[in-house]
Amino acid sequence: MDILLITAINTELNHAIRYKPDVGDYWQAPSETFRLGTGDCEDYAIAKYYRLLQIGLSPDDMAIVYTLDHGGHMVLRVGGVVLDNLTDSVYSARLVSVVYEFSGQLVTFRGVSYPAAGRLPQWVAILSEFPIPNTPDHDRDVALRPRTIRYRGRHYW
Repeated sequence: MDILLITAINTELNHAIRYKPDVGDYWQAPSETFRLGTGDCEDYAIAKYYRLLQIGLSPDDMAIVYTLDHGGHMVLRVGGVVLDNLTDSVYSARLVSVVYEFSGQLVTFRGVSYPAAGRLPQWVAILSEFPIPNTPDHDRDVALRPRTIRYRGRHYW
């Protein structure tokens, strides 16, 4: 895990997406967030999760976290750090009081993992839109990327 690259992606998406609260509890797919250029905290976290999947991070290395911090908020945990739409800096995951977290097909609540299908249907619906890297769908989805990040002479999406 390259902390500078993760920080660059956090900053890039914090600036590419304008905060806009939704009505109710609507979760946008990354394609919708990138197309609209707006979203609320879970939309930022989902877009960052998707972007990190695109560059090769495993779902096992990250999770979207719901916390009661800031009156109820979602962030992305990658290893021991948090990517948050409220700051361009990443910070320690130990600073977040986790209510539940989810990644891939699992949701974890109080240390116990459950299938996401029965508990977070909106997440399961979004997962169906994630193209898997190195497949024709992934190549088609390249057009959804808001822009390229250049870091240490390499380009990342």
